[in-house]
Formats: sequence, C-alpha cells, structure tokens
Amino acid sequence: MEGALGVLSTLRWSVKINSLAFLIKRVWSMYQLGKSTRKLMALLDNMACVLLALITAFGFINVVLRYVFARPISWSEEMSVLGLAWMVYLSQGLLEADNDQLRMTALYRAMGWKIRQIVNGFRTALTIALSGYLLYAGAKVTYRNYSMETVTQSLGLPLWIAFLAVPVAFACIILARAIDPLTRIGQDRE
Repeated sequence: MEGALGVLSTLRWSVKINSLAFLIKRVWSMYQLGKSTRKLMALLDNMACVLLALITAFGFINVVLRYVFARPISWSEEMSVLGLAWMVYLSQGLLEADNDQLRMTALYRAMGWKIRQIVNGFRTALTIALSGYLLYAGAKVTYRNYSMETVTQSLGLPLWIAFLAVPVAFACIILARAIDPLTRIGQDRE
C-alpha cells in the first residue's frame, strides 16, 4: 500500500512539474510573439520616420526651386501627399501596440483592476471589429484601383499603391490589438 501511495505522489509531482513546464513554455512563446510583433511595429515606425525626412527634404528643395529659380519639381507635391498618407498609416500599429492611441487615462486609472480588464476586453473587441471592417473596405478600394489601372497624374504611379496603406495599417492594428491581451496577462494590476 505504501508503494502505491509513493508512486501516486511521484506521479502528482510529475504532473505538476509538466504543467509548470508547459505554462513556462506558453508564457515564453507569448513573450516571443509580443517581442516579434513589437519589432515589426518598430520597423514600420522607422519607415515612417524615413518617409517624414524624405517628404521634408523634397518640400524644402521644391520651395527653393519654386521661389529662387522659378522651376519647381512638378511631382514633388504628389510624392509628398502619397508619402504623408503612408507615414501616418505606418505608425498606427506601433501606437496601438504601445496603447498610445487617444484615451481617457485619468478615468481609466480611477477604475478598479477588474473594471479595467472588462474595459480592455471591450476595447479590444471593438477595435478588432472596426479595424477588420476598415481592412476589408480598404482592400476593396485597393483592389478596385488595381483592376481599373488608375494612376497618379504627375508620376503615373499606380494609385492602388497609395490605397494599400489602409489595409496594411489596419492589419497591423488588428495584430497589435489581438496580441496585446495575450502578452499583458497579469500586468496593469496595482
């Protein structure tokens, strides 16, 4: 009888250790997923910074050429508008991943931990639903411009490239919002 109890005790400890190992692996994989997503969002944000620098340089050069030499670059303004659209949309994923979108922080911090979890869950569901719709609508507009072969006036760039920023941005927002609750388990507790 004692031998059977010893085996059962050993099995219980074995199950506990295996469960703990499984939990550690799961937490580590969530950490890695969050880290990889963060790197992707940071890369897109850095691309937005490069676009800002290029837009600023083109704008400055175009102003000098227009008012000093009376010879502006005809495609500079079009490139600036397209670059600004991509710049704004590329940064949205990082803003969502960092929870830096517009919100009422004072009201949020005044809530208890359980209420905050409910609010976060509602926010996550609403953000994913709306972003999913906007991703779908943006993809439709992008495809329509691709199939109609519309181009920009000055550069002759396919217009679908400009509209592609919308589905890319909302895919990043969905990714960031879907991964956020998985990587922040237990955080935000005071």
